[in-house]
Order: sequence, then C-alpha cells, then structure tokens
Amino acid sequence: MVIGNGLLAQTLSAFKETDDVTVFASGVSNSSELNVSAFNRELNLLSLQKNNSSKLIYFSTCSVLDKSAADNQYVKHKINIENFITSNFSNYLIFRLPTLVGKTNNPHTFFNSIKKSIRAAETVKVHKFAWRYLFDADDLIKIIPLLLKTYSTKNGTTNLCYNNATMVENIVLDISAMLNTKPNIEFVNKGEKFLVDNSDFLSAISRENLSIGEDYNLNTIKKYLND
Repeated sequence: MVIGNGLLAQTLSAFKETDDVTVFASGVSNSSELNVSAFNRELNLLSLQKNNSSKLIYFSTCSVLDKSAADNQYVKHKINIENFITSNFSNYLIFRLPTLVGKTNNPHTFFNSIKKSIRAAETVKVHKFAWRYLFDADDLIKIIPLLLKTYSTKNGTTNLCYNNATMVENIVLDISAMLNTKPNIEFVNKGEKFLVDNSDFLSAISRENLSIGEDYNLNTIKKYLND
C-alpha cells in the first residue's frame, strides 16, 4: 500500500498492490514549512497506521544530522516523527533521504525552487557554507526493494545517501550553466558540510553491484532540468 500522491508516492507506485508493506509518502514536503497544522496532519495520518500489521516504510531526512539546521521546524518535526515511530510501531523502516531530485510539479522542492528562480532571473539566496547530497528519485525504484530484503526481519533507520556531497553554490552554478544564464546569487552566512553515515546503505547496494559515477550530480540535474 502507498499513502500519498506526491513525488515519493508516484515513484514507488509499484507498492500500491502490496499487502505486507505500507509506504507512507504523505508527509510534509516543504522543508521551509512553519505551519503547525501541516505537521499535525502528518502525525495524525501516521497514527492511523499504528495497528497495521504490514511493515511501515517512512521517509525522513538526512538533515536531522545537520547541526546548522537544528532550529529548522521541518527538521524538528522529522525528529519527532522518527521518535513517534520507534515508540509506537513494531514493524518499521525509516529511510533518511538527502536532497531528492525528481519529476514533480511541487515548487517548494530544493531543486525546483532554485530552477524556477534562475529561469525567472530572481535572486537565489544561497547558504554560503551549505552542502547537499543529491539523490535521483528514480534510484528508489531499485534500492527500496533491495533494502526491504536486507531488513526483512528487523526494524531500522538508514541513511540513503551517496558519497556525492557538493556545495549548494555549485549546484546553482551548474543549473545556471545548463540554462545558459548567469544567476543572481545572494549569499547568507549559514550552513555547513555535515557528514552522513551511509555505510549500511553503501554496503547493501554494493552487494547488487549498484554504484554511481563521477558525473552523477550533473547527470541528475540535466535529467530533470526541463521537467
């Protein structure tokens, strides 16, 4: 079963007909969200699944490891949800995602908001010291079934992240270069390069000979630039 209709739900639609797995993909998707009602809506919807016997798949964020984002309301919410799941569910997997890039009309995603601002010749506010790990949403189609096998008999929280950290400034410049334009960047003295323990994830995908190349970030940007 799949709960939701956004990018994650569409990407993992193959799980709609499964009875032993519930993919919860109806969470708050805007990392700048401040509305408490939006956070409560997700928590209340998740609560309805407590007595579901299938394995719950929940998507959190790697930003919970980013000390510079400790005061972010979205990050605090994700930490709260993680704690709620570990305390109330007996059969679950929590997958922390980095910056997901995929085909979606959601204007609030990291990638879409930057792309939109550059195309409109608007000022792009960039956290000067911030780094991001890009992740092609389509990779989840291959990786989630693999991780379900790995964690078939246990619960866990796993960071789904490659070793492809790059400065946000570089992402903005790469998008601009592909759009053949010069961005209007306004730097904000925030952010940091936070480290993600992705050893379990890399070990799991290596057993299936899955890996990424040096141009993964550029190829991912190019793939979704015109969506």
